[in-house]
Amino acid sequence: MSTYDRAITVFSPDGQLLQVQYAQEAVRRGSPVVGVRGPEVIVLAVERKTVELLQDERTEKKIVPLDEHVVLAFAGLRADARVLIARAQIECQSHRLTVEDPVSLEYITRYIAEMKQNYTQSNGRRPFGISCLIAGFDYDGDAHLFQTEPSGIYYEWKYLDPKYYRLTVEEPVSLEYITRYIAEMKQNYTQSNGRRPFGISCLIAGFDYDGDAHLFQTEPSGIYYEWKYLDPKYYRLTVEEPVSLEYITRYIAEMKQNYTQSNGRRPFGISCLIAGFDYDGDAHLFQTEPSGIYYEWKATTTGKYDKTAREFLEKNYDEAVVKTDQGATKLAIRAILEVVQSGQRNLDVMVIKRGKPVTMLEQSAILNIIKEIDREKEEADKKR
Repeated sequence: MSTYDRAITVFSPDGQLLQVQYAQEAVRRGSPVVGVRGPEVIVLAVERKTVELLQDERTEKKIVPLDEHVVLAFAGLRADARVLIARAQIECQSHRLTVEDPVSLEYITRYIAEMKQNYTQSNGRRPFGISCLIAGFDYDGDAHLFQTEPSGIYYEWKYLDPKYYRLTVEEPVSLEYITRYIAEMKQNYTQSNGRRPFGISCLIAGFDYDGDAHLFQTEPSGIYYEWKYLDPKYYRLTVEEPVSLEYITRYIAEMKQNYTQSNGRRPFGISCLIAGFDYDGDAHLFQTEPSGIYYEWKATTTGKYDKTAREFLEKNYDEAVVKTDQGATKLAIRAILEVVQSGQRNLDVMVIKRGKPVTMLEQSAILNIIKEIDREKEEADKKR
């Protein structure tokens, strides 16, 4: 058994992909998600994770809008979910530009499911460890509730016929054309190192536009015979304005998450604090973890003895104090002095102010603040 669960591209003798099953187990260990669909309303409910006292709850969301009419909720690995959500949101915007209509619920569900399935078929990449509920109303007013699994399977908990768009040839495909297309895909996957063959045989049936009936079959080898599609095109947009703090945080977090999902590469061994002001003037402080998760905080710490420093911040953080440059700077220095070794007080402190260049405090200024903190401690000790 252990031989077959080490690679995503190897079937076990009984026809199973064990890494996909392990991804499904990651979903089962996630917090619960419930979806209920009625004719006029859809409700999604999730169990919220308890957040730290100073953590911004917004970065722990498990229900996320993909478009004005589509919402996604997930169970499993949050870093994986963020990658899928970001790509799905871009696809929704791209669809509006190219087709001039909002996506249908089934279209975006198929898009997410296809991404998941691709990660079960390429060597050196692990499956996405999440299950998604995708809910909303199509532009024709119909309510839908879809689910996608780590394997790439999707289903609706009351079914909708798929609607396909024709972009290149303004007539329906012939049965043999689409059969050859599927067979060629299968054959390509028998010829490329690092990818496993498709584990399915297909029956393709229907009527050509000339009225003739056909029944074709394709095998995993790429062979097809008769018993007598459309390539997606995706467009990406560029934005001619500075990045938001959350955008660049997601970018860094996505890079980290990618390195947890590809064989032959180790995860990044760092946690990052990303701080600054967006172009609208709002201040933000984000943190990214090696897993690819990110959060927003009012105040936080990372690195050695981070638990001690965070407990200090939770105890001493005050909205009124951090409104001033001096108060925020002193609180940061007090927090780091709680964990640095006695006598080793070589600190670097950078201050970011709204609308002003980033400045690094001079060592003399830092030492003056440290002396002031020491003096306040001595006075507090005397009062005791």
